[in-house]
Amino acid sequence: KSSARCTRKPAARQAPGRMSAKAGSQSTSLKRPAGRLVSKAVKRLKAEARLPLRKILYVMRGAPGSGKSTAARWLLAQHLGAQGTKWSPETAGAAFSPVCRAFICSTDDFFTEVDETGSAEYFFDAQQLREVHQQNHNRCKEAMRLGRTPLFIDNTNIALWEMRTYINMADKHGYFSVIVGPEELGPEAWNIKLLSQRCNNERQRAEGKSIPQEVLERMLERYEMLPPGVQGVAWKPFAAALEPVRTAKSPLDKPRYRYAGLDVEEQALTILGGLKLGPLFWGAAKGDASASGNLLAARAESSRWASPDRLHVTVAFFGRNGSQEQAEDLLGREFQVRISSLVFLRGGGLLCAVCDFPEEARKILTDLAGDAWRPHITLLTAESWKARDSNALLEAWEEAKVQSTQLDTCEATHLDQTQDSAPRTAQETGTELPGDLEVFSSRICDKP
Repeated sequence: KSSARCTRKPAARQAPGRMSAKAGSQSTSLKRPAGRLVSKAVKRLKAEARLPLRKILYVMRGAPGSGKSTAARWLLAQHLGAQGTKWSPETAGAAFSPVCRAFICSTDDFFTEVDETGSAEYFFDAQQLREVHQQNHNRCKEAMRLGRTPLFIDNTNIALWEMRTYINMADKHGYFSVIVGPEELGPEAWNIKLLSQRCNNERQRAEGKSIPQEVLERMLERYEMLPPGVQGVAWKPFAAALEPVRTAKSPLDKPRYRYAGLDVEEQALTILGGLKLGPLFWGAAKGDASASGNLLAARAESSRWASPDRLHVTVAFFGRNGSQEQAEDLLGREFQVRISSLVFLRGGGLLCAVCDFPEEARKILTDLAGDAWRPHITLLTAESWKARDSNALLEAWEEAKVQSTQLDTCEATHLDQTQDSAPRTAQETGTELPGDLEVFSSRICDKP
């Protein structure tokens, strides 16, 4: 795999100390006697058992054969023991057992076939590697949504960006994060000859999983180190110490398209945060008083809805090479934003706020955005919906309002002509009513 710019490891390796806890995180001892085999060092790893159900994610790093998989199994056994479940990581086939696969997430699992006797065979396909990494992301995400703990990411993670998705998921789902690499496993984890021997002879490896020595050498040359004191520590969600991982750039990252917009995060949450969304938003029947909650309550359900990084009104996208001069002239200017309506899909699939501006401000912004601009704030999206779908939702909402108005006009004319006291149905007037349309508008605030 290609990687971002990497830093070579220094000649002198940092000896592992204690897996300490910061900011209220759990503490795990990582003592290693000097000169001992790495397998002995692994056996001395101690997991914190005082809070056995604390949600924690271990991200293992290192070249194949460095002992990271063995360390993951030893830590898993200690956590399970603290939870009241006895499991040994030393039994034959433990590495391929259902227990391991439930808690230890490795992309290699998708290339490994285990038969009914417990024998494992490895079938690697480089063309499937990117897809398999995505499957491992999904697997970890589902485990976190269920609150399974502890979890382990057992990949090489040579470059920092390879850990980025897992750390972000841990933050989102409230997991402590621990990164364990060769620095914690001892100098043997850097020994090319020893790594090569283990990759070809280790009894716990699947058949067919041999790795050439030159591949191992390239991995160690590309290994990106974190600042001292970051690895081996159980960090709380969103800890600043893991920011180098969160911001690491991947060679696979697509170019980010720049856009111009109005930042309304604080004002929108102040105005809309306490607004009751009503039963239709929550997927309940109309008038169901038991189904209620405000926007802040919905934002708190992170497993159900996603929120933009910052609430904003998008004005214009520039693309890769789009001109930004007109937008740059507007930088720093303030505009009054009026939120007139909330529009959502029943059941909360997508929620956005319709915005409007005073005449002069709208003219200035429309010159930048274009005549088709529908100013809005995307507030929440469910898993199958994206923020870009807001425009389509608003377009459908506008069409539905027009249909509703046309129906009202048609029915009024029909009643005036016939003097019929009975109301006519949509079928009689020849106009279809929009299915579950609920239109309501209210001026919420005219403040900037």
